[in-house]
Amino acid sequence: IAHKQANLGWKVVISTPEVTYFDFPYASHPDERGNHWASRAIDSFKVFSFMPDNLPAHAERWHNSLNQPFVSDDSHSQLKPGHRFYGLQGHLWSEMVQSDEQAEYMLFPRMVALAERAWHRAPWELAYDYQGKIYSQQTQHFARQLKGQAEQVLKQDWQIFAAVYANKVQPKLAKAGIFYRISPPGIRVEHQQLVVNSLYPNAELEYQLDSGPWLSYRQAFKLNDVKHIRARVKDGARYSRPSTWQSSL
Repeated sequence: IAHKQANLGWKVVISTPEVTYFDFPYASHPDERGNHWASRAIDSFKVFSFMPDNLPAHAERWHNSLNQPFVSDDSHSQLKPGHRFYGLQGHLWSEMVQSDEQAEYMLFPRMVALAERAWHRAPWELAYDYQGKIYSQQTQHFARQLKGQAEQVLKQDWQIFAAVYANKVQPKLAKAGIFYRISPPGIRVEHQQLVVNSLYPNAELEYQLDSGPWLSYRQAFKLNDVKHIRARVKDGARYSRPSTWQSSL
């Protein structure tokens, strides 16, 4: 539909539910509020990795609302040569938002990532093919660009963005009293130990053993040692929702 409207010569502003509807949850988790009819989760990295000039190409990297791969056939609905979209817009539909604090949580930092994509076309973004293509998890047009380094370049670009957000933007939000979201730590298992990291570089990672005090995380733990993990803003009192680790051993 977006291509059809742009082909009519209209000034089309892109707002696709899969990535720019901020009333959807950040993560597929019972403690993350939001609607879910178009996407199970929209985190800040997904917003940052959006390619607004090439909508069908996301079939190579994303899943549908049922968390399943899908096929995007642009061979009969492609943009006419020379036609482009006019702009990019995010939405926070408020029928499920119950407070200003919740609205701020849903908007930030996703709105900052959206602004980055609206203002700047990154080198890793896959250029649109006006001949029309079919995209799926198997086609791998995105992966083959930049001499096969597209994913690596995207992650490097994200690391720069994350550092700027954490060190410059987030303190401004805090000073303005904005209740921005603090991302829970990431967890992976290596050699039967839990390794914890943060999406943003300014977070202090903390852990809890059973119901004891919160302690600073410094190194990996045995699987059965840690029960709860969270991220806390450096030099601040706010922290993320806790992640609960349940060992299957």
